[in-house]
Amino acid sequence: MDKTTRLTLAANLAAGRQQKNVSIEDIERIGISKSRYYRYINGEVDITVADLHKLLELLSMSFSEALYHTVEEADIIQNREISVLTHLRSFTIVDMAKLAIDGQTMDAKTFWPLYQTFVKSIVLYREYMPSTFYEVVLSIHLLAVQKYIINPKKIMLEKMLFVIDAINHQPTRSSNVEMRSLKRLLNFINGWIMSGNDNRRDSIENFLAAARRLQIDVITMNDLQVSMTDIWTKSQTVRETGTPTGLQQLSYYAEIVPPFELTSIGDYLHQVIRDKRIKVQELSQYGFSKTKVYRMYDDDASFRVNDLLTLMPHLGLMPGDLDAVVPQFNDATYRVKYNLQFVAETFIPTAVAQAKMRYDETGHLGFLEQWLELRMIIGSRLDGRWYASEEAKSLGQQAQRLLQSMDTWHDSEFRILKLAWMAVDSVAGVHMMVNMTHANDVDNILQRTYANRVVEGVEYAIFKAMFEGNQELLDALLQVAFEEQKRDDKALKYASWRWRFLMYENYRTYFTNPEEAVGHLVDFFADYDELVGEFEITDKYKTLFNAMWREHLAKK
Repeated sequence: MDKTTRLTLAANLAAGRQQKNVSIEDIERIGISKSRYYRYINGEVDITVADLHKLLELLSMSFSEALYHTVEEADIIQNREISVLTHLRSFTIVDMAKLAIDGQTMDAKTFWPLYQTFVKSIVLYREYMPSTFYEVVLSIHLLAVQKYIINPKKIMLEKMLFVIDAINHQPTRSSNVEMRSLKRLLNFINGWIMSGNDNRRDSIENFLAAARRLQIDVITMNDLQVSMTDIWTKSQTVRETGTPTGLQQLSYYAEIVPPFELTSIGDYLHQVIRDKRIKVQELSQYGFSKTKVYRMYDDDASFRVNDLLTLMPHLGLMPGDLDAVVPQFNDATYRVKYNLQFVAETFIPTAVAQAKMRYDETGHLGFLEQWLELRMIIGSRLDGRWYASEEAKSLGQQAQRLLQSMDTWHDSEFRILKLAWMAVDSVAGVHMMVNMTHANDVDNILQRTYANRVVEGVEYAIFKAMFEGNQELLDALLQVAFEEQKRDDKALKYASWRWRFLMYENYRTYFTNPEEAVGHLVDFFADYDELVGEFEITDKYKTLFNAMWREHLAKK
């Protein structure tokens, strides 16, 4: 292992502790003594991977953030031979990135087994979708659509249905609009092909009309473009060739994507070593005896960080691979904070109470941030006017004070940024928050999902200004959001953010012509429903717009 890697990790942990005002007493409470912590930071001793995870949870940091600047992903991808991929049973992030690049020049026959391996592998990454990885995943699926649906040398319904099934099972987040729209179209087409019911044609035509209105009828990602109209046109040709009957109609997606269960990092490394067909004796050159390897598989309590860092480059692992799999472990050692995207509404009150209890017990910043975020979710779902309530203002002030107390923010802190913006009540406050946000805007690629932090952050403050009738504040918030288009070259790259700017454009006219503004927003979300089918998101906005409309009528 490169000594610089170990020192960089230690330095990042030490900086995170100081920047977030975490005391040595807090570290001792998680079972790491003062002397051991300082000896590790100074490079005198090693710690276990389990202890590293405890530190990351305490500091509310991810593996990617802690290991930032220790691994150059671009160099690893460039040096990766595509021929290596053909022998692997599963892919990690660098393998997928290599496939997304080299797959563009592959013929359909060569690409097919690699796409199947990708599909089997991607289920492990269901809670992890930062911008660079989302681009990789979307690109691979778009290549499959091009090769097996739009431009196949020979129409093969079995492969076409497999691609449709694979995309429909692709884990996504609400911001992955391109993928969600593609899933919805393919689901419509699959039903139309298999049922023979031409009444479904109208649903597809309505979908494509909405896609044209919201300018997503052609899905673009880097050098790839796929027309959803072309998908539909080609699918009609497939229907004309006739469909098989009986069990032959079914895709075999489920047959090649088995269920999985991981318990620890050692268990995960065991799977990686097996799936990459690495023999245990091959690891001896890196200082791993057979006994040491098997102990690593079974006992994370003795598995050392330096050993993990030594193995990662040889196994083709990135820090993001660890961030993706750790939340899925069923071992209590790795119990992590809730992924709030998947918390059922009926469970949220329980999650709020548990987050507050865990924060009171441990003092972990992550639990305080989680508690604040859950309180925000509850309030905004129940009442459209919540954004202008005293509770929202109080929570916003708490979030703002918490962020101001830190010298550096990580992804967990940015999850409560929208709440902190709600404490803003003046134009001067807007510019103060912009400066704070930019000062901490180190690298968006480490976020679990991409977001421009100013454009995302101002949204709830915009709602607050609209309900309070504060046009000066609304104009200032919208202005700083639109200025990000010049500052951030990714601000218009993803459909979710182009759509966000469409919404913000309608907010500009709220005070001068509220009927028109609300009407346009209702039409926008009708198309959003049609394209994405994510009714929980749109219902939240409809609740908000109904409250805005009632507010307008009350003032007339």
